[in-house]
Amino acid sequence: MIKTILTTFLFCCFITVTFSQGQKFGFIEGGGSGVLVNANFDMRLKKESRDGIGFKLGLGNTFYLEDGKATTIPIGINYLIGKNKSGLLLGLNNTFSIFGKGTKKFETKSVVPSLELGYRFRPLEKGFAFQVTYNPLFNTVDGTMPIFFGIGLGYAWK
Repeated sequence: MIKTILTTFLFCCFITVTFSQGQKFGFIEGGGSGVLVNANFDMRLKKESRDGIGFKLGLGNTFYLEDGKATTIPIGINYLIGKNKSGLLLGLNNTFSIFGKGTKKFETKSVVPSLELGYRFRPLEKGFAFQVTYNPLFNTVDGTMPIFFGIGLGYAWK
């Protein structure tokens, strides 16, 4: 199961990078919609654009917490407002979570919808970029709504 998820994720990243149009942002995020730690790829859909509509695709892991570990796959659409280095980020995400008690046995699957409101700094051409987000999560397993914040550090390019 995990090999299928990883293969699909890498294939989607390859296709996206190959045929992408606008600015791209690859980053490691702590917290946020991926829950604990995740690697994400974000890009604008409009040709040669630094702002406007885009999407995010990620892969993360919670490692071993109280209930075992979970592999997370945050997928979302977002909108970036701001043509210079600073931008307001608004987004809707779904994080697919696969929980497992052991190293090979996965038991529970869930979908955790979340909102995203944040600030993104990105270079005019290419270079270091970061974002800080506020992410209220809507847990479909137990009905709770934990408040998460995320910090993403990475590299942006066109």
